[in-house]
Amino acid sequence: MDQSLEGTKKPLEYLSDILEYRDEKKIKSMDIELIWSNVKLLSDQLLENGLPINEREKATVVLLGLLYHPFVYLDLRPSERPDSSLDAYLKIANLNGNNLKETNFNLLTVYSIVKLIADLQEDLFTLIDSIRGLMKTQERIFLEMNLSFGKMLYAVSIISYIGYGLEKDFPNNSHFFPNVFSSQYILIRHLPFLHLLLSQQEENIFDKGLILSVKLFRRLARGSLDSTFLELLTDSPIDNCLIKIMKFSCNKIQRSTALSLFKLFVNSFKLPTRCQLLLRILSNPDSEKGSQRLVLLLYKDLFVYEDDWTTLTDNLNQVIQRSVELSLPQGVNTDLAENFDSICTLLNFIRYLLLRDKYPINESKIWNIIDWLRKDCIDLIWQAIQISKAQYKARLQEMDEPDFKVKGNVDDKFKVEILNENITEAQKIDIIPDISEDHERESLRLGLINLDMMRSLVARINDIIDESTR
Repeated sequence: MDQSLEGTKKPLEYLSDILEYRDEKKIKSMDIELIWSNVKLLSDQLLENGLPINEREKATVVLLGLLYHPFVYLDLRPSERPDSSLDAYLKIANLNGNNLKETNFNLLTVYSIVKLIADLQEDLFTLIDSIRGLMKTQERIFLEMNLSFGKMLYAVSIISYIGYGLEKDFPNNSHFFPNVFSSQYILIRHLPFLHLLLSQQEENIFDKGLILSVKLFRRLARGSLDSTFLELLTDSPIDNCLIKIMKFSCNKIQRSTALSLFKLFVNSFKLPTRCQLLLRILSNPDSEKGSQRLVLLLYKDLFVYEDDWTTLTDNLNQVIQRSVELSLPQGVNTDLAENFDSICTLLNFIRYLLLRDKYPINESKIWNIIDWLRKDCIDLIWQAIQISKAQYKARLQEMDEPDFKVKGNVDDKFKVEILNENITEAQKIDIIPDISEDHERESLRLGLINLDMMRSLVARINDIIDESTR
């Protein structure tokens, strides 16, 4: 778009054109400074002359559309420089336009847009409730600019990210982010937005969800959420989103943040509901592989730090049973190398309970299921260990044969998973494993060491059971 036409069009018309003629495949090439300058002009116009109701509605729709595209896709994290506050951005913007490149100008522009929306609307929740009405009264604009209700939700999530995530306020409308509501109410209203952001695979999108989620959950008192909130997770399963980020994100800070947030999320529930939540995650067929290890660690912490175990024991049998199913998906033929961490976590959890809760006391009720535990868990893992050890030793013996030669299998390919929902199968990278003989020998030897560690855990558990039941 030619910026030289600025004198012939009103700011709202400019912003409408930017939105209507956007190319959603070319996000980073958009002229953010042009958006910022016209938002500032529109803000000045509103301050000086006001806007008719129809134009106020149109301006709201256009500004929301701009928040969706391009800003939901862009980095909106504050600069790490000492003068990274938005006040500093505004001072730099007003004093010297040449220095704008030294700040996160994307964030400055978004702040200007949200500030203008706050001048046009009463408060955030009123805005959220009015979106469907706007879609009716401004139907032509929604059609021309290819906007949908879903895109409006993205836009609102950016507003919440600025207000509740970065905790920025607006002098002209200090009540735009109302704090008269309880922290639980604010969290419940934001749950769909949190899920929307956290479920995306684009780093700049779910990063906003992490920041906003941390701030909203920190507002809650520990153990304040009940089973009512648990039911809301059916439509907005943010727990599964966090597990995916922990597992797939390439950014160490984001993985760490997701883990801390997951613990904060779990501990926000009352104790009985917390146990239900952990069992729910284990029982969910869509849960990410490996989630049982994290759940077991949190479940074990309950037994470590809680004095009253009454509410913890109701789901113990189901938690252990489901953990066994996930850790040994092929029974005794399970690849123990792949499931080593989760199996050892399960065994350590069982060992801890047996040592902490002696047979005569049995406060956890684990001794009530000891026969099942031994037959369908401990003995099963023992058999799997023996089978895996035999296979490893057979392979090492085969490699020691004089005529042995490592042969690559050209059909033995695997796909590298790329976190991009739009990628096609043809675009995925095929890799033929290339492992040397020395590397394979070392892997087998390390595998045998791990199996011996696992076997020692099983043996110790059997010893504890035998000593306690004599």
